[in-house]
Amino acid sequence: MHRGILAFLICTLGCDLGKLGVDSGDTDSGVDVCEVAALEQDFGSVLAFQGGCSDMVLFARNAADTIQLYVRVNGVVSAANGAEDTQVHTYLLPDPDITLNVNLGENLSDLTCDDVADGDVAVAMTYLATGGTATLVIEPGEQDQEEWSQTGLATLALTGVEFTDGNQCVIGMGDFSFEEVLVGWLPG
Repeated sequence: MHRGILAFLICTLGCDLGKLGVDSGDTDSGVDVCEVAALEQDFGSVLAFQGGCSDMVLFARNAADTIQLYVRVNGVVSAANGAEDTQVHTYLLPDPDITLNVNLGENLSDLTCDDVADGDVAVAMTYLATGGTATLVIEPGEQDQEEWSQTGLATLALTGVEFTDGNQCVIGMGDFSFEEVLVGWLPG
């Protein structure tokens, strides 16, 4: 049969307003993107190193610096120092007052609480906190006349926190905490 006639018959029999409908009968691609997610459930156990700085950033990372938990809450160290008393803040996630995410990539913590870059930071994927509770306790540090040099101790408990990636895959962290991490405006 001539190609032109075959194309005409296919279009006449299978076209709907100019669109050819093809049903392969296969509705399963065989790959669930959430089952092959880059981040494992309960990944908090691999975050071996913790640090903090400024007013206020906390981070935890794995030994290879390829997974980083990043937390930012503005102004809590100066508020605790100004009140000269411990401050407690509870956030039901997501909450616009706290940035809480997980980054995957290479050399992730190199520019976190560090003024000197030792290599290129490459973020390949970011998971955003979409559920759970974060409870932050800030104990004031030494009193100083200058707000820019105030410090404090931060304790953060994360309970039932879930993170969602760009494919809408949800990963649970498991319970995780930062214990008395020095924060504030520190040299370096």
